[in-house]
Amino acid sequence: AWPDQLAEGGRMVVPLRMRGLTRSVAFERDGDHLVSRDYRLCGFVPMQGAGAHTERRVALDGDEVGLQVGDGQQPVDANRIREALFGPRVQRWSGVVFDQVDELDLWLGTAVPVFGLLAAKDGPIDRGLVARSASRGAPTALSEGSFAYRTKRPIPNTSKFETGVYAHGAKAEVLAEEYVELIRTWDREHRHGPGARIAVYPAATPDADLPPGRVIDKKHTRIVISWTRRRAP
Repeated sequence: AWPDQLAEGGRMVVPLRMRGLTRSVAFERDGDHLVSRDYRLCGFVPMQGAGAHTERRVALDGDEVGLQVGDGQQPVDANRIREALFGPRVQRWSGVVFDQVDELDLWLGTAVPVFGLLAAKDGPIDRGLVARSASRGAPTALSEGSFAYRTKRPIPNTSKFETGVYAHGAKAEVLAEEYVELIRTWDREHRHGPGARIAVYPAATPDADLPPGRVIDKKHTRIVISWTRRRAP
C-alpha cells in the first residue's frame, strides 16, 4: 500500500532486504513503480508475523557454522554442502584491493545466481575451518553442492588487503574462478560508479514488462536490481 500513498514528487525511505542483504533505500515514483534515488547500508529489526521473511538457515556444523539463503531461490542440498565444508578447500586471489566491501557485497548478491551468507562463530574460525570473513556473514555462491565465499589476505609491505575466494565441493575450482571474475568485473566496471538501480514493481507485473536485471520476487512486489558501468575517466 505504501506506493499508493506516496505523493507526487514525494520520496519514501525504507529498509529493504534483498537476498539477505539490507539497504536503506530512498525511492521515488516512476509511473506504476518505484525507482531508487540512493541507498546506504543499514540494519533493521526483521519483519515479524504474516510479513516475515522466508529466509532459510542451513546448519553446517551444529550451531557454529550456518548458511543463510534468501527467499525466492532454489532449494539448497544441505547434506552435500555440509560434506563439502569438511572437504578440501580451493583458494583463488583476485588482485583486487579489499575495500568498499558493502558495495561489492551488493554486486555479488545480485550477480551470483544462487546466493547466500556463510556465518560462523569464533570456534570454527579459530580452528581454520572457515575464514574470519564469515564472522559477519560472507557473501556465498552456491552450485550443485559446492560453494565459494569471499575472504581476504594481507598485501605484503602495505596496510592493505587483497580480496580472494575460498571454495569447497566438487565444483570448487570452477566456482572459485567464476567468483573471482565477478570481483574483477566489479572492480573494473562498477567501483566508484553510480551503483545499483533498484526498482520495485507490483507483484503481478509480467516478466516481459520488467527491465533487465536480477529479479527478486517478494510477497507484494517484484524487485529488479541492475548496474550501470562507470564512465571512463
